[in-house]
Amino acid sequence: MEGYGEDQIFWSESKKGNFTVKSAYDALSKEIKGEDDQIWSCVWRWNGPQIIRVFLWLVLHNRLKTKAEISRRHVHLDSSCDRCGDGDENTLHVLRDCMVARRFWYAILPIHQRQYFFFLNLKDWMSYNLTNADQVGSDLSWNIFFGVAIWRLWFWRNKFLFHGMTWDCATMISEVKIKATEFQRISTTPMGMNNRRVAKWICWSPPFWPWCKLNTDGAAKKTGEASAGGLIRDHNGAWVAGFGMNIGSCSVTVAEFWGLYQGLNIAWQNGIRWLQVEVDSICILHLVTTPMITTNELSPLIKSIKDLISRSWRIIINHVYREANFAADFLANHALSFPLGLHLFPNPPPGIIAYLQHDMYGVGYPRFVFP
Repeated sequence: MEGYGEDQIFWSESKKGNFTVKSAYDALSKEIKGEDDQIWSCVWRWNGPQIIRVFLWLVLHNRLKTKAEISRRHVHLDSSCDRCGDGDENTLHVLRDCMVARRFWYAILPIHQRQYFFFLNLKDWMSYNLTNADQVGSDLSWNIFFGVAIWRLWFWRNKFLFHGMTWDCATMISEVKIKATEFQRISTTPMGMNNRRVAKWICWSPPFWPWCKLNTDGAAKKTGEASAGGLIRDHNGAWVAGFGMNIGSCSVTVAEFWGLYQGLNIAWQNGIRWLQVEVDSICILHLVTTPMITTNELSPLIKSIKDLISRSWRIIINHVYREANFAADFLANHALSFPLGLHLFPNPPPGIIAYLQHDMYGVGYPRFVFP
C-alpha cells in the first residue's frame, strides 16, 4: 500500500517474523504433539539418577538391545528368551512377560491390578506406571519403584545371559525397594546440609562385655565362583573363631547368606549367648529381619538363619559399611583359593593380622555418607 513502504517477507511461525529451523520444526510437529509430550516429560522428570532416566528413554523408544532388536538389525540369531524359552525376547518380554519378570511382578502387585498391568502395550504400560502415584508399602511411590525395578530387571537379564548368574525373587524385590527408597529420600529432601554427604571415619569397634561380635561377608568372581567368610571376636577384640567357605557357583547374595548362616552356627557351637552381628549388605539384613515375601529357592536357607536367630540367646544384627568389615571381606576372598566346603580357623590365618591390628587400634577409613 502506498505510504506504508515496501512489502517484506514475514515468517508467521516466529514472533519476530524471521525464519528459524526451530520454529519450522515446531510448526511441523504441532499435529503430533499432545499426549506423547506427557510421557516424555514423565521420563525426564522422574525422581532418580540420570542413568535410569536414559534407560527409561531407551525403553520407550523400544531400543534395548534385546535379542529381537538385534535380530531386527539383521544379525542372525535365535531370538527366543534364554531364561524361559518362550517367544521373542523383546523389550516387554524382558521387563514384564518373561517367567522371571512375571514372578517378580506377581509378588509385588495386588491381585486386582494384575490383569490390567499385563494387558497394556509398551507405551501405555510405561505411561501408566510412570504416572502412577500409588504407594508401595507405607511411603514409597510406585512410579519410583517401577523405574528402579525395570532397570534392575534388565541388569539381572544381562547378568544371567553373560555370566549365568541368577537371583531369587525375594532378594530382587528387597534390592529394588532399598534402592528406590534411597532415591526417593534424596529427591524429596530439601537442598541443604541434610541432603549432602559428609565425610565420616568408619572403623570396627569391639562390643561391650559380655558380648562377642560376629562379622561375615561374601565374595564372588565374574566367573561365578563364590565364597563366604567370617570371624568372631570378644569384647577385647581377641580372636574367638573364624571360618572360610568355598561354595562353588552362586551369586554374591547367596554367598553372604551362607556366611551369615555359618557364622551364627559356629557362634552357637562355641557357647556364645550374647552376640552382635555385623553385615555390610542392607539387602541381607532386610531379608533376615522381616517376614518372607514369597517362597523361593533361598527360602530354606533364610528359614535356617531365622531359626538360629530365634534360639535362646541374645542377638543383635546391624548393618555396617564395608570399611568396618575388612577382616570378614579378607576371609571371604581368601576362601576362594580353598577346596569346596567349610574351613575353620581356630587361630588367625596369615594375611589377616594387619586387618585385626587396625581394628584393635581403631584405625578409621574415610567415607562420604548422609548425616
